[in-house]
Amino acid sequence: MIVEERIYTLHPGKVPEMVKLYGEEGLPLQQNYLGKFIGYFTTETGNLNQVVFMWGYESLDDRAARRERNREGSGVAGLFLKKCSRSS
Repeated sequence: MIVEERIYTLHPGKVPEMVKLYGEEGLPLQQNYLGKFIGYFTTETGNLNQVVFMWGYESLDDRAARRERNREGSGVAGLFLKKCSRSS
């Protein structure tokens, strides 16, 4: 198994908003395409503005194919990321 770790650094104070939005909208979309969701994690000490995502894949080829399908069809890039990047 290949485990992919992605770390996103957010604007100060935006982690709770992003976690809520991702749990409600982003994760259900991505699970249809990416498969084995391991988890997403935040911290209470240290760098407070980061979220760590982990996904599992059978191989590097499986990862490449699933990431491509996610980019092509999930709507995450268009709809979800637009919501994440809006200023409030």
